Amino acid sequence: MLSGQTQLNKYLYQQYATWDAARTTLAQNPHVDVDMTAELGGIERISVVPITDRFIHRFQEADVERIRSAKLDVLLRFGFNIIKGPILESARYGVWSFHHGDNQDIRGGPAYFWELYFDRPLSGIVLQVLSEKLDAGRILYRSYGSTERGSSMRLNGASSFWKGSSFMIRRLRQLHTHGWEWMQRELPTFKEDPKQQGKIYRLPTNGKMVRFAAASLARNLRKRRRNFGKLEQWFVVYRARNASAFVELASPKDHYYADPFLFERDGRAFLFFEDYLYKAKRGVIAFVELKADGSVTAAQTVLDLPYHLSYPFVFEHDGVMHMIPESASNKTVDLYRATAFPEQWEHVKTLQSGIRAYDVTLHIRDGVYWLFANVVERGTASSDELFLFSSDSLTGEWTPHPMNPIVSDVRRSRPAGKLFERDGKLLRPAQDCSLSYGGAMQLNEVLVLNKTHYEERPVSRIDPDWAPGLVGTHTINASEHFETLDGRKRLPVGAVLSEKNRGRARPSHPD
Repeated sequence: MLSGQTQLNKYLYQQYATWDAARTTLAQNPHVDVDMTAELGGIERISVVPITDRFIHRFQEADVERIRSAKLDVLLRFGFNIIKGPILESARYGVWSFHHGDNQDIRGGPAYFWELYFDRPLSGIVLQVLSEKLDAGRILYRSYGSTERGSSMRLNGASSFWKGSSFMIRRLRQLHTHGWEWMQRELPTFKEDPKQQGKIYRLPTNGKMVRFAAASLARNLRKRRRNFGKLEQWFVVYRARNASAFVELASPKDHYYADPFLFERDGRAFLFFEDYLYKAKRGVIAFVELKADGSVTAAQTVLDLPYHLSYPFVFEHDGVMHMIPESASNKTVDLYRATAFPEQWEHVKTLQSGIRAYDVTLHIRDGVYWLFANVVERGTASSDELFLFSSDSLTGEWTPHPMNPIVSDVRRSRPAGKLFERDGKLLRPAQDCSLSYGGAMQLNEVLVLNKTHYEERPVSRIDPDWAPGLVGTHTINASEHFETLDGRKRLPVGAVLSEKNRGRARPSHPD
């Protein structure tokens, strides 16, 4: 229990935490208490009395022996104090524990506050096997999400808490299915050299809370001044491979263009893209034809549905043109076929349903069909976790990869275009959404891709510096003779929207 003097020195934080909880409305709140009595009925309960030395808990020898006698595979630790002693070895595979807010040079609590205090772009979470040495146990799971900029600790932590709720189940399922040796061998984080990193932070003092309030106010004022009278707008550029300069594909007022994909067929080149309509508040799929002289035809809409469409992944299969557009808002992954390429398309099959899959990217290798997509589960962010599915045919059943999610890092998870080969290496473009959605791109070399294992490593970046005034870039693609990418810039509202649509402005991308 905190002393009276300590409580007084943390008074402003306690007031902030109360204020933050009262003012923060979450559609899906991870802090709501849930009665688990029915689910835990019939389970034997062992009452233990820890020996407490301030922040360190040790357990009575008799209690540890009772737990050992149950021959448990795993013990789960929920709470914030440190556990030491024989209890750590009382289950076959140790004591597993969440550490919320662990983020490179930041450890400790309160979870997801210090990221805001230090204005860090990342907010982390780990699932760890505890050891006698603090924070030096093997890592079973590590994930980084984007810090929700602002002053709300609850808002910043909400997605991470929901995301973390699935970590334990995933690893326990893998332990049951594949065994401990498989986890030790296949989990990249398990191979890391465990070591303590960063300073341990505690509850902030009154002085730190004053500095936090001042810094938050200053950041908010800068943001308001920067965005006043402006709107972030996506746009598409293209160029012939032998050209030095990109040409912008001009979009009409009340539209923006994004997510460009190229395809060449019968000596003609076509550029497909998302055409976002501010009036309808959703995207449709459109295309233009690229001419040899650098000109383009007028944009034509090819898919217009009652829900948002984007990321038109266009490809040829068995001599027929196909497309898998993103339709996460409809909770489907749909396959279309061209009946008269490039203008007319028909629905072939819903490959998956009941799933919010973003930026679905197909890759065919050695007769295996792979689908990469960022999948959103309850309360989680759309840019954090990359899932992989495989099938033996385009329209067959899709099997989740046993290592899903294969990437859990906002800096290199969400797809940013087709996989491609360069200098004998298979590269997967991904978005870096740590600072903002679609802030930059990360190219990752795929090292292992099979039905039991996936591994990649970052090799290079594409920052939003290829044109003046850019604040983001998030899709890159190429064909035999052309290449394309998109960017985001901040423009006066009047340059983007007509007077009648000024009130319809949406964020730079309807995620």
